[in-house]
Amino acid sequence: DREVYKTMRNNILCKYGLKATAFVMAFGLIAGCGKADDAGSAAVSEKGSREEQSQTKEDDGAIRAGSFKAELTDRTDAVSGKTSQENKPEEEKVSEEETEGLSSVDFVAAMGNGWNLGNEFDAADCDWLSDPMEYEGAWCKAKASNELIDAVHSAGFDTIRIPVSWHDHMDGAYNIDDKWLARVTEIVDHAYDSGMYVIIDSHHDVTPAYYYPSKDKLEQSERFMEAVWTRLSDNFKDYGERLIFESINEPRLKDTGNEWWYDESQGQCRDAMECIVCCNQVFVDTVRKSGGNNATRFLMVPSYDDAWQPTVNDAFTLPKDSASDKLIVTAHLYLPYDFAGNPDGIKTFGENEKAENEKALAALEGRFVSKGIGVYIGEYGAENKGNNSDQAAYYAYFPAAARKYGMSCAAWDNNVFETSSASTQGYGIFSYGDAKVVRSDITDAISGR
Repeated sequence: DREVYKTMRNNILCKYGLKATAFVMAFGLIAGCGKADDAGSAAVSEKGSREEQSQTKEDDGAIRAGSFKAELTDRTDAVSGKTSQENKPEEEKVSEEETEGLSSVDFVAAMGNGWNLGNEFDAADCDWLSDPMEYEGAWCKAKASNELIDAVHSAGFDTIRIPVSWHDHMDGAYNIDDKWLARVTEIVDHAYDSGMYVIIDSHHDVTPAYYYPSKDKLEQSERFMEAVWTRLSDNFKDYGERLIFESINEPRLKDTGNEWWYDESQGQCRDAMECIVCCNQVFVDTVRKSGGNNATRFLMVPSYDDAWQPTVNDAFTLPKDSASDKLIVTAHLYLPYDFAGNPDGIKTFGENEKAENEKALAALEGRFVSKGIGVYIGEYGAENKGNNSDQAAYYAYFPAAARKYGMSCAAWDNNVFETSSASTQGYGIFSYGDAKVVRSDITDAISGR
């Protein structure tokens, strides 16, 4: 029974160390013992006691990952009517035997359904506030809580992406404020210790004074990336691999005609792509040399604006990495924009809208997943324009479509439930303040409940 399994698992971990992995059969479930932090590193870690306390939760997180992978063998794909396994060649099917190191593609699959704590810690440039700590909740009108994270997890989400803007919380030398980092760490800890996969990034920091992908700002941008990720890497170096770092959110030529459109015929766009590739390399190098579990942590890197077209463009190349198969490409899909992001656009979601998503997913699969490189859709969503049923249809479709192409994804939430303008878009799913599901039709659609 379950207790027998736990005893076997713990005996294996005690005998062979925290990185040991085993499978046992219990009630017909094949489950993998969790990957925990390297035993030697944990022994000297200042977070050693916290890691020991959360070891069981780490294992349970891996069990859910194994369950998700096993689920792929018989899940009916909402898009094609076939099981996901039927849509994949034999060699791509998820094995019943877990290994110590998942490939980037399998790791992404194990992440399951994801959710963004949007407009919370990523609020930026709030000039009306005198206390930088009040930035939390300045945009979404409610502060994050453990109860909210628990509600998200209980609704079927195994991954949380925590967008964080850092530039309002640092000095002129790019040193991050201790109190701001401590507060972010509180939420990371609760999600991580609950067994969730956790993604943290540098979010609304694309600005000429900090990170900006132009040749004249490249040296400054590299300094910013090195400073931010040196501090974050040190802070989180002893966390297990369920904590994922994402270099930067939507790098682009902000406040130009090409802010949201990459045109490879234009020199400034080509230069911007080169700068993004360079900064991604600084990010990887900085994390890898920081010690602890960062030497082999999964890292996410974007292309221009996180848009799919520049992501599959040949000008976008992955950083060199001292770790093997530990890089994940990240992209954002709000498609079609006229449905998903234009307040004055169409309200119906049908075959034409599905086709546009399929085109993007197929291109990402062809460029990366088919070659063994994991792809994670860090943001997707459709705003509420009084079209709840079409919204729900979209949310039932998209995660299933992403799975069909070997990807997982995280829904964007901003604690706003009705769209009133381009600046007030209703991507809300959970009420942050009440820590409750508001749009259960969406959570049910995503989870398949």
